[in-house]
Amino acid sequence: MEAFVDFGTFTLPGGREVFLCNFHVEATYNDFPASNLVEVSPVILARVPARVRAIMPPGEPLVVLPPADPPLGSFRFTAEFESSPGARSSERGVGSRLYLCWFGNELAASVHDMAWEALGEVEWEAVAADFHIGEGTG
Repeated sequence: MEAFVDFGTFTLPGGREVFLCNFHVEATYNDFPASNLVEVSPVILARVPARVRAIMPPGEPLVVLPPADPPLGSFRFTAEFESSPGARSSERGVGSRLYLCWFGNELAASVHDMAWEALGEVEWEAVAADFHIGEGTG
């Protein structure tokens, strides 16, 4: 199961506007049928960076937000966010980008609500990377 959508802009508590560019959802344990979910969770977590790079190049910087205790959850959500200005530079033509990955068991919440909750777990300026606008994604 895969889906890509575009869901607009979020305003972070400090006033920064962040745009959700891309969103992807897929079943977490598709490659591990009939497995012990707790045992395969570390393997899945180790594969997340490569998977994100494959579906949303360049896939970095990436912050993975696993649940406190395994298993990970039935679904893996990945979102690409961008913002202007940069996280570390106020130079003209510089934006900032961040990829977030998290896990859950339900698809009932809106993409907007799930993305907002995930954004609340990170400090944008500490984890986003600057890029020159117009350079593309890799």
